[in-house]
Amino acid sequence: MHPAYTEEELRRFEEELAAREAELNAKAQRLSQETEALGRSQGRLEAQKRELQQAVLQMEQRKQQQQQGHNAPAPGPEGQLMFQPHNTDDAPVPAPAGDQKEAAASEKKAPEQPPELPPLDAQHL
Repeated sequence: MHPAYTEEELRRFEEELAAREAELNAKAQRLSQETEALGRSQGRLEAQKRELQQAVLQMEQRKQQQQQGHNAPAPGPEGQLMFQPHNTDDAPVPAPAGDQKEAAASEKKAPEQPPELPPLDAQHL
C-alpha cells in the first residue's frame, strides 16, 4: 500500500486550509461590522429624514398661517377688526366722480400716428 499523499503534502494542505479558513473568518467579521455600521448609518439617516419632514411641515404651516393672516383683517387692541388696505400699486386708480366725462373722453383718443418721414432721395444713398 502506497499512501496517496506524503506527510509533508498533507501538512501543507492543512496549513493552507487553516489560512483560508482564517481569511474567510476575518472577511465575515469585517462584513458583520460593516453591516452594523450601515444599520447605524441608516438609523441616523432615517432620523434626519424625519427631522427634515417635520421642518418642512412646520414651514408649510407657518406659510399657511401667514397667508391666512394677510387675508384676514387684524384685530384691534379691543378685539374689533381693523381692515388694512391691500397693496394696489398695480391696480388703476378710478377718477373722481366729477372727472368721469373727461377720463372717458381722454380714453377714446385715437392712437398716435408716427411722424411722417420725408421721401428718400435715391441719389443720396
